Amino acid sequence: MITSNQIHEKEFSLKIRGYNEAEVDAYLDQLAAYLDNLSKENKELRERLKSTTDQLTYMKNLESTLRDTLVTAQRSAEETTRSAKTRADEIVRDANLEAARIVAQANAEADAVRRQLGSLRQQTATYRQSFRMLLSSQMQLLDESGLGQERANEPAASPTMTRGATMQRIDLVQDAPAPRKIVPIPQEDE
Repeated sequence: MITSNQIHEKEFSLKIRGYNEAEVDAYLDQLAAYLDNLSKENKELRERLKSTTDQLTYMKNLESTLRDTLVTAQRSAEETTRSAKTRADEIVRDANLEAARIVAQANAEADAVRRQLGSLRQQTATYRQSFRMLLSSQMQLLDESGLGQERANEPAASPTMTRGATMQRIDLVQDAPAPRKIVPIPQEDE
């Protein structure tokens, strides 16, 4: 490749009937300037091409990195989703097992309470029956002894009683056993 300096330094030999030296020099100066411009433009284009190539390489590397990052993020998201689903399934399974255990325990406790209630009802019925029999036998003894009839036959205190007679009546009442009040036992529906 010819440079502009080579064009400027080029010397031609002189001959008779040769070219006009001034025209040749002017043309060579023009040609050298044009070649200088082309060289500068070529240099600038090479630099721009290098810069563009560097940018393209950077962009390709960036694209590759982004693609790898995207793939990694997608895998990570899938793994996280899979892991979360697995953990959620475990939590639901554990919760169902715990709920079943609690329900079974509550049912067992309810059955125990039902058995205890049945036993208490049976004991209550037995106690009532025994108490009724005792009460009946006591009433029969009382009727047979005639103790209850004595009071019924006693005369009521009259207003004309003397003070001594009233005091004697009070002493009799105090010495006598207190009458018992009989309270009916409520019946339970069975």
